[in-house]
Amino acid sequence: MLKTIAAMTFGAFTVSACAPAAAPVAAVGDRAAGRSLAQFGEGEFLESILVVDADTLLVSSLQTGRIYRVDRHSGDATIFATLPAGVAGSLNEGVFCLTRDGQDGFYVTVFSPNAEIHGIWHVSASGQTRHVVSLPLEMIPNGLARSPGSHLYVADSAQGGIWKADPSTGQATLWSGSPLLRARTENREYPATNGLQISGSQVFASVSDTMRIVRVPIRPGGEAGEAEIFASGIGVDDFAVDPNGVVFATTHPFNSIERISADGAITRIAGAAEGVIGPTAAALAQGPDGTRILYVVTDGGVYAPPAEGVGRAQLLVIDLPQG
Repeated sequence: MLKTIAAMTFGAFTVSACAPAAAPVAAVGDRAAGRSLAQFGEGEFLESILVVDADTLLVSSLQTGRIYRVDRHSGDATIFATLPAGVAGSLNEGVFCLTRDGQDGFYVTVFSPNAEIHGIWHVSASGQTRHVVSLPLEMIPNGLARSPGSHLYVADSAQGGIWKADPSTGQATLWSGSPLLRARTENREYPATNGLQISGSQVFASVSDTMRIVRVPIRPGGEAGEAEIFASGIGVDDFAVDPNGVVFATTHPFNSIERISADGAITRIAGAAEGVIGPTAAALAQGPDGTRILYVVTDGGVYAPPAEGVGRAQLLVIDLPQG
């Protein structure tokens, strides 16, 4: 079970203090420059990041069950909420991805062998948690996105596919089971559907094992349209999408951050030489001066250790060129 889940969890995990740091992330050419805003424990598996407002980020830690609140200016981190999932050193359960609830709270996917824990949880603005959607135990609920109509879309990293859930009723059904969302049937190494984001009327999903990003339209009635390949030949974990349809992708064990233009062209923003080790998720935001910035969380190389060994998990800030 551990081997299977480890091979499928191409994304995001001891109790450790978080401290701001100033380690540089050098520019690649003149395309990007950045810094480490916060550092966590060695091998802490940071899995997801969410921009809350001009001052605050939320970061999930897969194996500890924790959701951290991080100050965008100082990098100071505190525990915002703790969910009943996650075992140090194990990928058999844990806390995965965050998305907003449309008000002041958040939803998060949780993977657990316990049906009362497994599924989607709601986290209030004060950090109170409750289980709102049960999902099949054979599914690994990973990427999570919310539509304007308040439905939640969930990536299944086990079977492959996108589920649609209504947190007000607790009901969930398979929304798209397109073959493009599945992993290979043989020689499988990484998860099936992994990261998930909504841009306009399109659901973008990374399929890590086949090294694709797939795009599925949301039809006017809410049903899934025909899936199509947006980009291929790149092993993507999670990603962010800007209003122009440009994707900023993290590649986890491949230690890079890639920019994928609306026509599918791929450009590397940063890599291991620039200090990007084990990047698992990204989020776009605007800086105080109006510049575009990309927040990236890493696992320090716990999934694919570099030659020098596993380092501290980090929250990186990368300045992006305009346009």
